Amino acid sequence: MMRMDGGNPSLGGGLRIARERKGRIFGYACIAATVGLLLRSLEARVCWVGRLVVKLIGVGWALATFLVVSALHATLQGVYSAALYRYATDHATPLPGLGPELLESAFAPKS
Repeated sequence: MMRMDGGNPSLGGGLRIARERKGRIFGYACIAATVGLLLRSLEARVCWVGRLVVKLIGVGWALATFLVVSALHATLQGVYSAALYRYATDHATPLPGLGPELLESAFAPKS
């Protein structure tokens, strides 16, 4: 997003943005840690069948987290595709940060 806004992204800038969102990051970390602790606690208290079930729940949790990232990526890809279509049909730049130079580069020959 920094690059699309004409800025120059850096590690320091990324860390600054992370600090601004520390509440959200902390909230997710708490949820992930709580789920992990509950699964380990259950795993220690049940028989081998229970351990298998707990392991499957753990795999499901990891898969759900992965799919949330996959869905976010698909959403962003859709936004970019829609912006590119709008630019190609009427040369309008529909979103801040998606300037003509960025959208025009999609039509340039690849080297």
